[in-house]
Amino acid sequence: MKADKNKEFYKMIFDHSLDAILLTSPDGRIHRANDSACKMFDMTEDEIINIGRNGLIDTNDSRLQEAIRYREQFGYVKAELTFLRRNQIPFPAIVTSSVFKDKKNNAWTVTIIRDLTEAKESEKTLIRAKADNEFLATHDYVTGVLNRRGFIKEVTDFIENNDDERTSGFLLLDIDYFKEINDTFGHIKGDYILKDFADFLSKNLDESALLGRYGGDEFIVFYSYITEEAIKQEAEKIRIKVSENQFLNYNQTTSLTVSIGVTLFQGYKNKTIDNLISIADRNMYRAKNKRNSIYYEIVE
Repeated sequence: MKADKNKEFYKMIFDHSLDAILLTSPDGRIHRANDSACKMFDMTEDEIINIGRNGLIDTNDSRLQEAIRYREQFGYVKAELTFLRRNQIPFPAIVTSSVFKDKKNNAWTVTIIRDLTEAKESEKTLIRAKADNEFLATHDYVTGVLNRRGFIKEVTDFIENNDDERTSGFLLLDIDYFKEINDTFGHIKGDYILKDFADFLSKNLDESALLGRYGGDEFIVFYSYITEEAIKQEAEKIRIKVSENQFLNYNQTTSLTVSIGVTLFQGYKNKTIDNLISIADRNMYRAKNKRNSIYYEIVE
């Protein structure tokens, strides 16, 4: 009586498990497959039995042989492997398999397989969402360049990891009369100009330069290593090219000029990024007294 109840109990587990359950031999022959296995592999039980273990699993999966060796050594294994549905469609799954012997000393294996497809997709979605959030936290949503927070973090990381006496510098650029542009065309069209201006800077700056939107119509550039003559040339090149370019303003174009504050400094000892940027900011406002100009200063 008890044996019958146990048999009925195990049959209920086998029939109603949401995971695939296979009763197999250690050599890979399959003797039974539950309904969940048939649904998982999109096959009938007879088809699963006929195809055998090697027909359900990707034999090219580099993890397979290690899993088999582990089970042979310890009598059980839990591993993530690639399985194959009908028509050889691969899917990831976590498998647990253990070896046991019946009363006649015949070896059997019970294999339980859980499909990880949805879990893997959820994991990818979370990874993408995390990457998107990290990008949005450090990049300006209008122009796509680093925002103030992201720019300062990257420059701070660089300064903290470099204590040599290299000469570095900042450019702080402000678009002249941008308030009038917003008042005339509206903020939406103003954003088009900012986006095109940021794209223009990205294409025309030296490859080693780090660009960020500092706020409003102000953009900032960091050069990790640059000479006095070179940073002056960079600032003048940008000033001239901006004045010669036409920037997209939705369905028309607009001319712009910029005022640029330039700061050059040697080494990072006893210097803070806030102090250095404040000097560039002060220089930029001095340049704005003339408009379409540059003001330069070396920090000792």
